[in-house]
Amino acid sequence: MKRRFIVTAFALAVVFGALLAWNVLRNQRRSEYVEEHRPGSKNVTVMTVKEQPWRAVVTAVGTLEAAEQIQVTTQVGGKVNEVLFDSGQEVEQGDLLVVLDDAVQGAQLAQALAQRDAARNTVQQYARLLEAGDISQQHYDTLELKYRQSRAQVALAQAAVQQLRISAPFSGRVSARQVRPGQVLEPGNSIATLDTQGGLYCDFSLPESDRSKVFVGQDVKLWTDTLPGQSVLGKVTALDPSVDPGRRHFGLRASFPNEDGKLAPGAFAKMHLLLAAEEEVLAIPRTAIVYTLQGDTVYVLDTGSQQERDGQQAFQVKRVAVTPGRERDEQVVIDTGLQAGQKIVTSGQLKLEDGEWVIPQPSEPPLD
Repeated sequence: MKRRFIVTAFALAVVFGALLAWNVLRNQRRSEYVEEHRPGSKNVTVMTVKEQPWRAVVTAVGTLEAAEQIQVTTQVGGKVNEVLFDSGQEVEQGDLLVVLDDAVQGAQLAQALAQRDAARNTVQQYARLLEAGDISQQHYDTLELKYRQSRAQVALAQAAVQQLRISAPFSGRVSARQVRPGQVLEPGNSIATLDTQGGLYCDFSLPESDRSKVFVGQDVKLWTDTLPGQSVLGKVTALDPSVDPGRRHFGLRASFPNEDGKLAPGAFAKMHLLLAAEEEVLAIPRTAIVYTLQGDTVYVLDTGSQQERDGQQAFQVKRVAVTPGRERDEQVVIDTGLQAGQKIVTSGQLKLEDGEWVIPQPSEPPLD
């Protein structure tokens, strides 16, 4: 009996030992499987939420215009004798640009000069006769009138010749020339465009509800595709005194410096009128926000969950609901949901889920 008990106890010990060993081995294999098949940590970029200065703005669009820009044209027709400028050349006020054929007008001027000189000599001779009482005052006045008329004819002939000599009305840069020697021009034909290459302005309009927010001298920031990634600071220089009753808008003019000539007349411009004084806000990139029908969220790093995964420092993320507010330059003010010092995912978040592990990209600043 005793022997049977010992055999039974031994058999049970063997069975329980085998079960225990199998269970330990199973748990070990399960842990290895889970470790091998767990989802990998996703690479993302992050930023630290900080307070930053912010100014309220009013946005507008318009087209840049040169402060002084004209089409240089001819007042009279004629054949082009000389073209004295090159395309894109800088010219000074009064520089001669084009000379038209003046053979006829030059002959008329020479004739008028000769008639004037003859009339002047006659008046001088008869002035002495008048003093001696040899002619009447009426006769002398008639001769003097002819002299004045001859002087007027000279002025007309000189003006006719001058119209054939086309000069720059102000200093600036000419565009591609549109005439060539030998070409016959009609009155009003364009020769080139001339602009100052100095300051530019932009006329635009705003709703009447913004009328009280805008004043002459107000700062305006401008962006244009001719200067990608750069802004130019200008000023409001004029306000229309009335509101358009049809559109309920009022007009403005903003002026911008252009000493380096990088801004181009005719370019489309986007402007921000800087309104109130600066305030401190929490602003994040628009790309950091996940917009859904259920609400707007961002992914916040749980810095307390830091651990090494895949040979790198990883963190868990938590989806947090936020209330976006004002926007400017791809930045969004967060009214509620975030606090200064939190770290949020700014790219790579579209495939994230709440509680997933992420690895901040090495290019980002190290986490504190």
